Amino acid sequence: VYEEMCIALRVFISGHGGTPEMKERFHAAYAAAWLWASDSVLVALNHFIALQVQRAADPTSVEQTTLKSAYTGIVVEMRKDVGFSGTVASVSNYQFVQF
Repeated sequence: VYEEMCIALRVFISGHGGTPEMKERFHAAYAAAWLWASDSVLVALNHFIALQVQRAADPTSVEQTTLKSAYTGIVVEMRKDVGFSGTVASVSNYQFVQF
């Protein structure tokens, strides 16, 4: 479920595909997460979604650094949930790469 969510979240990253297929993939992953994800992952995921909704209403209301931090917050929470509870990796360690 978490691997699929990581892939599906790419729909929100500029240049990574806002296609109908990617949007559907996100909706399916989001539904599965609500069934299987821990509470801490769902809280992080919903925080990110709320920021996306806010940004859709007013693109200048949420800075890109805030969105990136929320995105990586989900990934860190998923890592903790799958057995890396003592992870020292943090939000600032995640790198966004563009080619």
